[in-house]
Amino acid sequence: MTSKHSQTNPSLWELMLDHMRHNRVLLVLSILGNFLASCAGYLFWSSNHDFKRLLWQNAPTLTDLQRAELMAGYMTSYLQEYNIILQLFILIPGAVLLVMIGFRYLFNRRMVDLYHSMPVTRSKRFLALWLCGFLIWFVPFLAGSLFLLIAGCVRIGMWSCCGVFIQTWIKVTLMLILGFLAVYHLCLVAVFLSGNIFSALMNILFLGLFTIGAYVMMTAYMSCFFDTYTYYEPAWLTDLAMLLSPLGAPAWLFNALFITPTEQATPLLIGTVIVCGVNLGLALLLHEKRPSELAEKGLDLKPLRILFRFLLSLLCGFALALIFCQNTSRSVVFWMLFGGILGFVVAFCITNAVYHASMRELFAHKLQLAVGLVFFIGVSLFCRYDLAGYDRYIAPENTLQGVAIYTFTQADAGHYYLYDGTAFVQNTDVYNSLAMVQRGEPLTTDPAAIQRLLTTLVQENETWQALPRDAYTMDFRDSCEEFYVRVDTSFGSYYRRYQSHISADELIMDYLVSDTYKEQHYPLSTGLYPDPAYIHGFDLNGNEYYITDATLIHSIYAAYQEDFNRTYTRGRLTGRHAERTLYDLDFYFTKPMRSQRGNTLTSALTLQLQMYEDYTATIATLRQALSGNAWTMEDVTIRRLDISFSLQKDTPEEYLGLVPRGEQDDPSTTGVVEVVTSRRYSLTIHDAETLSQLQPYLRIASYGASECADGYVYIGQAYINDNSILRCYIKQGAMPQELVEKLSVGGEERLQ
Repeated sequence: MTSKHSQTNPSLWELMLDHMRHNRVLLVLSILGNFLASCAGYLFWSSNHDFKRLLWQNAPTLTDLQRAELMAGYMTSYLQEYNIILQLFILIPGAVLLVMIGFRYLFNRRMVDLYHSMPVTRSKRFLALWLCGFLIWFVPFLAGSLFLLIAGCVRIGMWSCCGVFIQTWIKVTLMLILGFLAVYHLCLVAVFLSGNIFSALMNILFLGLFTIGAYVMMTAYMSCFFDTYTYYEPAWLTDLAMLLSPLGAPAWLFNALFITPTEQATPLLIGTVIVCGVNLGLALLLHEKRPSELAEKGLDLKPLRILFRFLLSLLCGFALALIFCQNTSRSVVFWMLFGGILGFVVAFCITNAVYHASMRELFAHKLQLAVGLVFFIGVSLFCRYDLAGYDRYIAPENTLQGVAIYTFTQADAGHYYLYDGTAFVQNTDVYNSLAMVQRGEPLTTDPAAIQRLLTTLVQENETWQALPRDAYTMDFRDSCEEFYVRVDTSFGSYYRRYQSHISADELIMDYLVSDTYKEQHYPLSTGLYPDPAYIHGFDLNGNEYYITDATLIHSIYAAYQEDFNRTYTRGRLTGRHAERTLYDLDFYFTKPMRSQRGNTLTSALTLQLQMYEDYTATIATLRQALSGNAWTMEDVTIRRLDISFSLQKDTPEEYLGLVPRGEQDDPSTTGVVEVVTSRRYSLTIHDAETLSQLQPYLRIASYGASECADGYVYIGQAYINDNSILRCYIKQGAMPQELVEKLSVGGEERLQ
C-alpha cells in the first residue's frame, strides 16, 4: 500500500483513503452481500407471503387497525428471525475477510519491513485500518437496514402501529453491529498472533469456536456414557461457553434477545460487550508489541503454541472417539479408543505443521503427544465405566429439600399445551420434558420421602440398563416410563432422567392430581394473556366462524378454565377418561404477550385450545355466542357412515362387543405360533332411519383426536356434509343387538 504519502507523515484520513483505494473489491463485496441479506432477502420473503389471504380473506371482520397490528407482528417476526439469519451469513465471513485482507501485510516480511519503516506510528496505522474495515461493512449494512425500516413501515400502513416494529429494528441493528465487532476483534487477535494465513485461520477457528466445541463434546460424552444424563447444564455455563466463542456469540445473543427471550439476555449482552472490548484492547497491544520477524512464521509464542495444540488435538480426539462409539455395538471400548487416538494424533501432527510453518515439524514433540494421549485415554475410560458413580448418585438425606418429577403421562393427558402459557410461542416443543421439570414445583419436600423415591428410581434404572440387548423389543420399550427429575438440595439442584417399568400411577399420581400441582403447572387464566383480537374456528358442520366481541371472548376463557378444573382427574391423566377432541378454538393475539416471569415472548401468536365433549360450560357459552352452529353430537345430522375397521382373529360381532371374544391360544403352552392374517371390514350406510337409530350410540371427533379411550373402538368416518368428515367411535357392548347386526352383516371383508 505504498503511495506519495509513504515518505511523509500522513494524516489518519489520508491513510484511510489510501487503504480504501487498494481495497475497492472489499467494498464491492460488502455492498453485494448486504444487498442480498437486506433488500433481496426481504423481497424474497415478502413475495412468498400472501398477506392479502392472511389478513383480509381469512379475517373479513377485522378493522384496519387490527390488520395493521397483525402486519406489524409479521414484520417484527421477519426482523427477529429471517433477517438476523441472513445477516449472520454475511456478517461473520465478512469480518474474517476484512481482517485477513486489511492486515495481509503482516504475513509478508518485505511488506512488514516497508510498512514499519514509514513515518507512521503503529497505533495510527491500526486505527486507520480498523476504521476502514468497519466502515466498509457498516455503510452498506446501514443502507440495507434503512431499506428494511422504510419497507416495513410502508407495509404496516399505520404510523400508530409501527412503534414495536421500529423498536425491534433499532435493537436488531445495534445487536448486529455488536455481533460484527465481536467477530472483527477476535479476528484481529488471531491475525496478530500469527505469521501466516494458515496459522491465522486456525487461530480464528480455535479462539472463535473452541469453548462451544468443548461444551458440545462434554454434553455429548455425558449423554453417551451416563444413562441418567438430561442435557441440562447451568445457564451460566452455557452462556460462558458462548461468550468465550465470539464466532458463536452473535447467534446465541440474538436467540436470547429475540427468538426465545430469557432472563439471561441482559447479562449475556453485557458479557458480549466486555469480551468485545477486551479483544480490542488485546489486539491493540499485540499489534504494538508484534515483532517484525514473526512474518511468514506460524505461532511463535511457545506457551500458546503448546496450549492451542493440546486443546485442539484433545477436542478432535474426543469427537472422533464419539463417532466411532456411536456407530458400533460391539467392542465399544476398543473402537472408542481407536477413533480417539487416531483423531488426537492426526490433529496433533497437523497443528505441529501449521504452527511451525514447516512440514518437517509434522512428527515433532513426541513427549507432549504421549502425555496428551494418556490424558485422553484416562478421561475416556473414566466416563465409559462411570467411575464417579454419576448414575447412582443420590444426595445425602440431610441436604434434600425437594424433588420435581415430570413424565410423559402428564403430556399424554391432553392438557400439556396449557403449561406455563409458553408452549405455543415460536413453536416451542411442548414435549420438552426437561423444561417442564425445570419450572415445576416440587412434588414433596419431605427428605425421607425424597430419599425413598430416588432410591427406587435408581434401582429401577439399573435394572433396566442391565437387561440384555435382545430384550429391548418395541412392546418392552412402550411399557417403560421415563421420569425426568429435578432434585433440590441445600447446595443447589441437579437433574436426572430415569427409566423404569414402574408406572407413574404407582409412583407419583397422587401428587399429580392434587390442587397444588394443578395450580402450579396449568396456570391458564385470562390475566396471563392480553385481549385477543378475535377467536376463529370451525364447528362440527365445518362452518367457519369469528368471534370479536371482547365480552364473549372473556366469558369463553372463564368457561374453559371452569371445564378444565372440573375434568382434571386421575382418569384423564392416565388416559382412561372417555375424551374426544371435538374441534379447536384458535385465539389470535396482536399485542405483545408476556410469560408469568414477565418476559416479552412474542408480538403476535395463535393460542390453540382443544375442545372435549364434556366441556359443557364452554359449549354452552359458544352456543350463546353462535346459536346456529353445531357444537355437539346432538347438533349434527349424519348423512353417511363409512364403516371400516381392521380385524385379526375376531369377527365383526366380537369387535363391536355383541359377543365375547374367543379365547386365544398361548404359544408358550401349545408350542405353535399361528400367523394371523389381518382383514379389513367395510360397510357404507346411507339409510336415514338406521343412521338416526345409531347416532345416540356414536361418539365423534376431529382428525386431531387422541387414541381411543378404554372401552371405545374406532369404526369409521361420519359424513356430516361436504365440509365435515369426522371420526366415529362406539363403546363396545353398548348398542342393542339389532343395531350391531346392521353394522356387522352385509359388509365386505378383504385382506389388508
